[in-house]
Amino acid sequence: MGRGISLNDDEKSQIIKLLADKVDVEEICTILNRNRNTIRRFIKNPNKPESVLKNSTFVT
Repeated sequence: MGRGISLNDDEKSQIIKLLADKVDVEEICTILNRNRNTIRRFIKNPNKPESVLKNSTFVT
């Protein structure tokens, strides 16, 4: 199964604000209509790019 659409900057800002307001992860998922693991991944490492190409092979 493929990955969904990455979090955009507005969603990331909302997550940070909601966490500061002590909103739990489950409620943030409901508010943003996002998967719990997507939110948790961002919380765990907010500076990591969502898609990183490792060992990519480009065919020309």
